[in-house]
Amino acid sequence: MIAAIELPWLKFIPLGVAFTITLCEALSRKTERKWFHRFFVPVLSAVALGASCWIVWSDDKSAREGKTGENIHFDRIEGKLGSEEATNRYLDVVKNLTRQLTAAKTGNSVDKFFSSKDEREKLRDQVNEANRRLLLNYEIKMNPVREYIVSKFDSWISGIQKRGIKVDVATGEIPTVSIGIRKIGSVRNVTFETGDKVELNVYSAVVQDGRLNEVLLCRIMLNSARGTAPYQPVASVQVEEKTYRIDKPRERFAYKQYTGESDNPIEDKEFIAALDQALDETMSFVIEEAAAPK
Repeated sequence: MIAAIELPWLKFIPLGVAFTITLCEALSRKTERKWFHRFFVPVLSAVALGASCWIVWSDDKSAREGKTGENIHFDRIEGKLGSEEATNRYLDVVKNLTRQLTAAKTGNSVDKFFSSKDEREKLRDQVNEANRRLLLNYEIKMNPVREYIVSKFDSWISGIQKRGIKVDVATGEIPTVSIGIRKIGSVRNVTFETGDKVELNVYSAVVQDGRLNEVLLCRIMLNSARGTAPYQPVASVQVEEKTYRIDKPRERFAYKQYTGESDNPIEDKEFIAALDQALDETMSFVIEEAAAPK
């Protein structure tokens, strides 16, 4: 882009024209005071012209200096010092100062971290001990419920095998309660001759930082290879920190949802009765679906 050309002397042209007109009129006028018009008027006009030119020049100089200072100010802020190299220099300086400041602050944090080694180890041991205690406590509470569901499932599969329904059974191991990371998988996977599958999935409860973060969840899933039923839970039981419940994923079932609260759910007779009804109805449905001929 071509820079604009400044011509400050153009501002003095009107003053010069006015002075010329005044001078011509004073010299050409014929009056009784001819000496006054030919001497004092030109002198006064010249003084006025000089004063006017000085004022215009001073204002113009102040404006140029102010604009130059403003440009330098913004150039420094924005890094516009006239070239890409200057801009990069400015950005590098800012980056280096930022890194020095960050390094100083982070260095203090790192020093504090390593100086607190004994305290951190003590705290970590306390958290691990709390996790282990909670793991045992929740296993005592949750594992009997999980084992009851697995045993009920196995009894149904054993019963249909005795009556001539052929199935392949695969077993898996998923902990009831784990520390830190939730374990998910099938503890029973039953494949029927039709290709349909019935799975008993376990989502382990999770203990972390001295508290229960995830609940125990057991689900029976029907996976139809023929597309007659979507892959979704047909039964769902979960045990939480203080409560436990039986959900009804499908409205077609007659059993009722149940919610209980006890330190030992397996001793809740109403819960066990509701669990028996839900599992019996669910297994009847999935076996009817999976074993039915095409």
